[in-house]
Amino acid sequence: MRLAIIDCETTGIEDDDEPISLGVVVVELGADGVGYPQARIYQEREPSIAISPDAELVHGLTSFALHGKSFDKSIILETMADTECVVSHNARFDARMLAKVLPEALSWSWRCTLKQRPLTFHRAAFKLSVNGSASRGRRYTTHYQTQRRCSKH
Repeated sequence: MRLAIIDCETTGIEDDDEPISLGVVVVELGADGVGYPQARIYQEREPSIAISPDAELVHGLTSFALHGKSFDKSIILETMADTECVVSHNARFDARMLAKVLPEALSWSWRCTLKQRPLTFHRAAFKLSVNGSASRGRRYTTHYQTQRRCSKH
């Protein structure tokens, strides 16, 4: 089973806000329950609206730093091809925001670590940093329940 772990940063949390960064790690879950990284991307884009001060405090991204940048949709879609499940913290929010610039995101099979039982990882909690790198380790062990939930849809 291939799943994508996504982290999206935005200009804010309101309906008119939009995504400004996207980090994705695609892992292949082995029979041993270990997730083996297969692909990793990080992209940023210049927003068409101002970044709220509160959002900037959370992620540290500024309009100046994002000037002239854009998502490469073909790379994102190629990376997401053949994934059976997309895992995100607050997936409803990330899916809604990503759909503004990538409508295909609404057709992905999303799972939410905020609403469902969180993933537990073998080494450390997994978080994509602003530069898109994994926080620790190269293998991640997921809980069996997550694998079962992802395979339902």
